[in-house]
Amino acid sequence: MFARRLSSTNSSFVFLKPLVLPPDHHLTTLAATLPPDLHSQLARFCSLLKRRRYVAAKSLLKSLVTADGLAHPFPSLAPAVEASCRAAVVPYDGALNMLFRVYSDAGMTDRALDAFELLLGRFGRVEERSCTIYLQALRRSNSCSKSAKFELSMD
Repeated sequence: MFARRLSSTNSSFVFLKPLVLPPDHHLTTLAATLPPDLHSQLARFCSLLKRRRYVAAKSLLKSLVTADGLAHPFPSLAPAVEASCRAAVVPYDGALNMLFRVYSDAGMTDRALDAFELLLGRFGRVEERSCTIYLQALRRSNSCSKSAKFELSMD
C-alpha cells in the first residue's frame, strides 16, 4: 500500500511512505537566472508565512505562479522557495504545501503533482486538505484517470 493513515480519526495529515526519486530527478537550481523581483517577492511571501498571515501569503504566491511572465518550471522555482524559507527561518514543508495548493487551485495539475512528489519525497507526508484540493482540480480538468490513480495511491 502506497499510503496509509495512522489513525481512523480525521487527521490533518496523510502519512505516506517516502518516495525514492531516481538519481537524475534532482532539482537543479536556476536561481541565478530567476528575476531579482521574484527573490524579493519570495522573501515577502516567507515573511507573511512567518507572521501567520496565510491568506495574504497564499494570494501573493498565487500571483507569482500564475503571472504571465513567470515561465519558470517547478524544478527551477522550488530551490528559490527553499532558499527563501531557509533565509527567513520558515518551515519549507509549509511553503511547499501552500505551493501545492496554489498550483491545484490554478488548475496547474502537472506542476501541482511535481510539488506533491517533492513534498512526499522530502517530508513523507502531505496535508489531507491539500490532497482534496488537488483531486478537485483534477476532476475540474476532466482528468479522471489521473484522479483515480491519485486516489488509489492514497488508500
